[in-house]
Amino acid sequence: STLLQVRGGVGLNTRVGTASFISSLTDRLGESLRPHGGKLMRTLTEAARSETSKSVRKSLAAACGSVAKWAAEKRVLALVEDAIRSYTDPGDIAARTFAAVMLQELARNAGDALKLHYALVLPRAFVAQYDEDSDVAAIFQDVWESCTDSTSAALRLYIGDIVPII
Repeated sequence: STLLQVRGGVGLNTRVGTASFISSLTDRLGESLRPHGGKLMRTLTEAARSETSKSVRKSLAAACGSVAKWAAEKRVLALVEDAIRSYTDPGDIAARTFAAVMLQELARNAGDALKLHYALVLPRAFVAQYDEDSDVAAIFQDVWESCTDSTSAALRLYIGDIVPII
């Protein structure tokens, strides 16, 4: 029934409250939710992708990040690849915003899980800091800054992956 609330809850408060409940549940149960992590992440991802409200999208992405902390590495990789594919959809600002918010919340809530995929995330985040939409650019700048200790060291490490994207 919680997943039904994520998919079809009426009203912003219901959807944000459900996302907050999932985050709290994940924080308390942690490892016990691992068998259900894939289904939770798929549901939260699809809900965040189709959400038009910024606050609800952010809450759903934060809940997805909390679940990703305990999810299988393969599932986190699939989520990262999905977000990157969404960013590369030409002209689709909603998809680029979804990708930015999802990667930002993964960096905040599941940093250790995301570290395994920095080679995919950081080159795209560096380039996306200069996105034509200032909101998307600001979110990706936050992703870049929160995932790197030193800009120069990160550029040296990922320059081979950044250049082909440009």
